[in-house]
Formats: sequence, C-alpha cells, structure tokens
Amino acid sequence: LDYIRKMYEVCRLHDCDVCQCGIYDAINDDMTVRDSGGVSSIYTPLEFAYAEMSLLSWDCVVCWNKLYKSELFKGIRFPEGKIHEDEYTTYKVLNRANRIALLPTRLYYYRRRPESIVAKKYSYKRLDARDAYIEREDFYHE
Repeated sequence: LDYIRKMYEVCRLHDCDVCQCGIYDAINDDMTVRDSGGVSSIYTPLEFAYAEMSLLSWDCVVCWNKLYKSELFKGIRFPEGKIHEDEYTTYKVLNRANRIALLPTRLYYYRRRPESIVAKKYSYKRLDARDAYIEREDFYHE
C-alpha cells in the first residue's frame, strides 16, 4: 500500500491523472535495478507515447506499475482470452490522461518465474502481443 500512497501523492502534487513508478525486476532471486530514483517527470500523453516508442521500454505498457484515475477506463476493457492484455489496453487509457507522472523511485517488485506464460519458449498465444502491437500502431497513426 505504500507504493499506492506515494504514487497518489505525486498525482496530487503535479495534478496528474496517472503515475507510473519504477520497478525492481526480479528473475529468480536476482533483483535487477531498472532505474535510478529521483524526481518525477511530467508528460502529456503524446510525449509519453513518444518516450515509450523511442525507448522501447516494456514497463511503459504494463498496467501493474501505475495508478490511474478510474474515469480513464470508461468504455475500455482488457480483452478476454488474450495474453499480453495490457498491450491492448494501457496506451488507450494513457491517451485519455491530461498529464502522466513518471516516478523513477522503485516501488514495485516484478518477479519473473520460469514457468510463467511469458517465460515459455514458444506458444501460439504469444502472437497476441503481435496483434496488440499492430493495433497500437494503427491507433497512433490515427
């Protein structure tokens, strides 16, 4: 709950609709640091989209390291039966925000397990990510 409180405080302080925190990327017992901490950066949705696409940063498209205003999800749902479901959804929600805060402080622990769906070598379900990328690209072109 501490990470939610901290992101909420950043949203209030900077009048943001979304706050994204930094993460610890845990593979087995190894904790890989993804960022260096520091002050928040504030972006418009267009600036955020540009940063996301230019850095190819996967933590920008996942949903679990963010705090959102609930009204941003109106009419947007995660697709049923898909893996990589946040790839289909997060960019649409972020596009509705007026301001997005990137809080580099690492507040979320993401543990990768060898038996998880995403860690498996190959599955046809992994192609869901490809479909989501195409959908997102079309969205940004429009």
